[in-house]
Amino acid sequence: MKKIISLLLSLAMLLTITSGLNLTAYADVQTGKCGDNVTYSLDTSTGVLTISGTGKMKDYSGEDSPFYQNSNIKSVIIENGVTSIGNLAFSSCNSLIEVSLPSSIISLGVSAFSGCENLASVTVSDDLPYVGGRAFEKTKWLNSQPDGVVYIGESAYGYKGNMPKNTELSLKSGITNISGYAFYEEKNLTSVKIPETVNRIGNWAFLDCEGLKNVNIPDGVKRIESWTFSNCSSLTNITVPDSVTVLDGLAFSYCTNLKNIELSKNLTEIGMG
Repeated sequence: MKKIISLLLSLAMLLTITSGLNLTAYADVQTGKCGDNVTYSLDTSTGVLTISGTGKMKDYSGEDSPFYQNSNIKSVIIENGVTSIGNLAFSSCNSLIEVSLPSSIISLGVSAFSGCENLASVTVSDDLPYVGGRAFEKTKWLNSQPDGVVYIGESAYGYKGNMPKNTELSLKSGITNISGYAFYEEKNLTSVKIPETVNRIGNWAFLDCEGLKNVNIPDGVKRIESWTFSNCSSLTNITVPDSVTVLDGLAFSYCTNLKNIELSKNLTEIGMG
């Protein structure tokens, strides 16, 4: 009986001591490696994931990523020194809201943030040159691209209506290539300004952008590939500049309201698909 009373007294004292403590300070912090010289630390109490180190992050194939579908991740901070975000590194992190990338990042891998449906804020350096295919597919983020971007991969930003209504997109100077499906099925996209540095607009880049009314194709573009503006049913006028030498015959197919198209005088090839 004395032992039981002593045990109860000890328990009462323990509860008294711990009642004033902030137990969140002892929340689980998950750590590990995500590259040869890159590590991560996830504070599950705050949802902040910090990536540290030097060099490249590892490329993943999906479920092998330590961050895949991790609902604890709300914010990602990449520290200076890390040079790339791996393929599929943060795919399907549906609780992820914001990402901060340092100037040391020179490449975003394929599908790096694909499926992060609540990602709405990305802080990125103007020196980022490469945005891989589907990097921001199915996210809410569509900010003006960094000044240094020269390559936009397939479906890098666009995917079935992520843009807000009446979006007017102005791509920054420096981009040389707009790849296939880059803005596929963005029905709320109404206007696109393409910089003179672009020399190629890839297959299906603006396919099914049914709300697209205005698009400038500047001198400098040399190739417009298959189905590029197909089913852009709000387009009424298009001028293809004299710099364009290759134009696919299906580039403007199913543009049902296209009444006037002025073609380049220097076309050397009109392909078909």
